[in-house]
Amino acid sequence: MRDIYPIIKYENMKAALFFLIAGCFCISVSGQVDSLENELKITKNDAANIELLCDLSYAYIYTDTVKSGKYLGRAIELGKKTKDNYSLGLINYSIGNLIFTTQTSSDKPKEYFVIAQKYFAKVDHEKGIYGNSLVYNALADIFLFEGKWDDAIKNFLSAIKLVEGLPTKKATTQLAAAYSGIGSVYLYLAQYDKGIDYKLKAIDLFESLKNNDHELAMTYMQAAYGYCFSGKMTQTKSYLEKGRTIFDTLKEDNEAYMQYYEISGQYYGKTGQQKKAIEEQKLALAYAQKISNISYISTEKYMLAQNYFSDKQYANAKNEFLDCLQLAGQLNDNRIKLKVFSFLSECEENLGNTASALQYMKMQFKIGDSLKIQEAKVEINKLENKYQAAKKEKQIIFLENEKQKQNGVITALVSGFIVLIIIVLLVFINNKQKQVIQTKKIKELEQEKQLVAINTILQAQETERSRMAKDLHDGLGGMLSGIKLNLSAMKGNMIIGENDAQLFARSISQLDSAIAEMRRVAHNMMPEALLKFGLSEAIQDFCDSINESNTVKMRYTTLGPQGGLEKSTEVILYRIIQELTNNAIKHAMAKNIFIQLIIHEKGITLTVEDDGKGFDTAQLSNIKGAGLKNVQSRVDYLKGILEIDSKTGEGSSFNIEIPVLA
Repeated sequence: MRDIYPIIKYENMKAALFFLIAGCFCISVSGQVDSLENELKITKNDAANIELLCDLSYAYIYTDTVKSGKYLGRAIELGKKTKDNYSLGLINYSIGNLIFTTQTSSDKPKEYFVIAQKYFAKVDHEKGIYGNSLVYNALADIFLFEGKWDDAIKNFLSAIKLVEGLPTKKATTQLAAAYSGIGSVYLYLAQYDKGIDYKLKAIDLFESLKNNDHELAMTYMQAAYGYCFSGKMTQTKSYLEKGRTIFDTLKEDNEAYMQYYEISGQYYGKTGQQKKAIEEQKLALAYAQKISNISYISTEKYMLAQNYFSDKQYANAKNEFLDCLQLAGQLNDNRIKLKVFSFLSECEENLGNTASALQYMKMQFKIGDSLKIQEAKVEINKLENKYQAAKKEKQIIFLENEKQKQNGVITALVSGFIVLIIIVLLVFINNKQKQVIQTKKIKELEQEKQLVAINTILQAQETERSRMAKDLHDGLGGMLSGIKLNLSAMKGNMIIGENDAQLFARSISQLDSAIAEMRRVAHNMMPEALLKFGLSEAIQDFCDSINESNTVKMRYTTLGPQGGLEKSTEVILYRIIQELTNNAIKHAMAKNIFIQLIIHEKGITLTVEDDGKGFDTAQLSNIKGAGLKNVQSRVDYLKGILEIDSKTGEGSSFNIEIPVLA
């Protein structure tokens, strides 16, 4: 386990999920805190304690992130002493969950979710299925946050496929979370009827669990959000009050109150009660500031600014939009910036500040999507004409004053000198850029030559292996089989003594062994399964053949779509696995070897782990064997990265990342 507890413990809360994402991460333990803490006091098993601590961490994630981090920190400490795959997967999932909830970061949590997925993949029983559903829902929420709707839906559906029909309470919770997440996608895309349908499915499942907790309250209010924006105000009020009834019973659920007042403000705004809408939105902002959550504060300031703008309080709207813009910069959220720039431009125009309006319109145009470019250009031209007219008048006055103060000759000389400096500077920069480009081209050519050389060597090796395998199998194999048949026929036609008969039988047996060994060698040179059925079947066949020896136990798992790889790539990956496996058996004296192959949208991830005697990675350059060098050259040919994690006496782990599908 990586020691990330200090990150969780000391990092200030920087951001949180947007309203439509909140509540999709579900272990569903809110309202059961006391029973969990009591159970924790009496439980002695480390694995059970880790699960309880992770549940407690989630229970406080929306109300007290410091306490949530402390429980998770205790789980991490226990995780350092365990080899239980489910426990380690749950810890990594919880770490990613807490980082995403408190910092609204999408890259770092993904790293921990992928690690969690690797551990859950090693768990055979129902817990492994549940753990993988957690990861799918978590990844879907990140894609939802990033605006990658197709990827979000795919992961939510993967979670549904795993847990649908399972009778456990936790499985039902994950199913409800997935339905709620799909509803969030449709609500964000303004397909309100579909969004509401999925939210109601989630509500039915949450209600069946008989837990009046944060998740159910938030799903009520998300349904109210959908009803509000589809113009169904009666249902909006009804579901708002259902949510309010639940979180009035929860302890300091500031997030729920914030969302309640935000949607309540939307409700009053859409029913023409603008002053009341502003009052409700101010309460929502106060709760966001109480949580000290940048993402929430940004969202609530944006909503308040919109209410001010609708009420034609442009100065107040401008101040709130500027605060929102600063927070959006910290969150690096261009979606918020795009909307804020548009509103700021309109505020400045209504306040008579055409120059500032033009500047904000240009900023909006810069980050706007291509569908709005033509419309933005028209508005920019209008403001540009106004601004240029005012600017020209100021320039005329300025130049007339300058003519009276300055000597024209001196001005011309100074201007010429400046132009000369600029020209010299541009020439210098241009030459530098040419040098950089030339150097880069030289390096690329050198790398290309190296890759061509490696490719030639690898192709020659595989061609020779294939030829030798065919010669051994068809040539020598046929000869040996013929000799065996002839000897067997001779035995039936000859009368030999008892001792000679035993010697003859032993010779036949040795000949059988020689034929089997010859076929094994030919198979290793070019496995038939690889040519006929592809990489995954060949790897499994390879593992099965080694497992038959009963000296080494090998396990192989694969994730992602199979097929689609070029045959040369499959052969190289197979050779890499062969080399690493042979090293683990021959040099590391390993008893257990684990192989995992993941094919994903960004490429291929290959992991080979063993429990052998390991080695000091600092001494890699001193290792004389050609095995690892062959592995490295094959990885280089595929433009991949090889990472080695090994310590003497603690086994070895080889992780290979191939960036794109070859």
